[in-house]
Amino acid sequence: MIFRKIICIFAIILSIGISISCRPVFAQEEFVEDNIIVSDSTTSDGFIYNSYDGEVTITGHTNKNIKNLQIPSVVAGLPVTIVAGFNNYDYLSSVTFPENIKYISGFTGCKSLKIVDFPSTEICISSYSFGGTPFINNQKTTVKYGGSLNLLSGEMTKTIAITCDENATSVIIEEGTLYIADHFLDINNEVKSIVVPSSVKKIPTGFASNCYELTSVTLSEGITTIGLAFGNCKNLKSITIPASVTEIDDDVVTLGYYLSNDMKDVKIPGFTITGYSGTAAEAYAKKHGFKFVAIGEALKGDANMDGSVNVDDASLVLSYYAKKSAGLNPDLDKVFSNIKLGDVDENSSIDVDDASKILNYYAKEAAGLTPTWD
Repeated sequence: MIFRKIICIFAIILSIGISISCRPVFAQEEFVEDNIIVSDSTTSDGFIYNSYDGEVTITGHTNKNIKNLQIPSVVAGLPVTIVAGFNNYDYLSSVTFPENIKYISGFTGCKSLKIVDFPSTEICISSYSFGGTPFINNQKTTVKYGGSLNLLSGEMTKTIAITCDENATSVIIEEGTLYIADHFLDINNEVKSIVVPSSVKKIPTGFASNCYELTSVTLSEGITTIGLAFGNCKNLKSITIPASVTEIDDDVVTLGYYLSNDMKDVKIPGFTITGYSGTAAEAYAKKHGFKFVAIGEALKGDANMDGSVNVDDASLVLSYYAKKSAGLNPDLDKVFSNIKLGDVDENSSIDVDDASKILNYYAKEAAGLTPTWD
């Protein structure tokens, strides 16, 4: 069930250093699990780490008085993908993470930590990380952010929503935010409304689980994935899900359910999903037996979601294709938030062929015919 899974995930994140790496760090201990070697070691420059399945987790440093941390991207010829630990390093003032980092947790109680330079790539971060640091405490906004530091200006892009004031009743995440920490608002008994911008693509695990007072959630067009994010929100009785959402995680019970006193999953009475016909929102509602209110139909080929398939859609598809071909990342631009509707040949690629088929479809429709995508 969602509540138990969230607690387990949280425990796993916080205990990475215990379950894998917090055996005596100088013992050079090794063990084999399914032919995967795990060992505790220390680099020549003092980083404590372990390796698992071809990747490295860094869990601390031999010098707890270190002031500036430059997390290495490679250790022992293996990529560093996880950093977990470094709690209560009193003199630590700055941390820089490499681009290949995937997971971050820890760095709590570092009373001198003011600068954290995150990678620009997608990462998973625990919302409990960096708690009690000037880096978090000095931010005056309700939502606390992190991102890539511009060394010339000294400013940091707000690309990661890390945590939120515990007493906030209304949470508005800024446009331009790309990622949100796992368990961002988990077990928050104050928040009543949340707004997530189109720049965010994934609503992460535990995003607003166990928020008993939550009644309003606004998810902007552009979001593509909803994780196990809203379990046990018993007062969230309706939600509007944009057409851009193509995946709603329900490996365990989540959206539209709460946990009863006897630890059973119960549907929220009258829970309603509003969205577009033929989308993941409708599929989720039908699968779980929730009321679904259609606000329109997502038309195949309607890449700009204006309600019709025409030249503008073909132009948008070509623009997307051109940017992809140039090595850019158009998926971060909200103008392309529904570009998947332009994949009319359904080959998981947006290209010239799709634009051509859209133009052909439009031409036939304009001529009074009844076109199909076959």
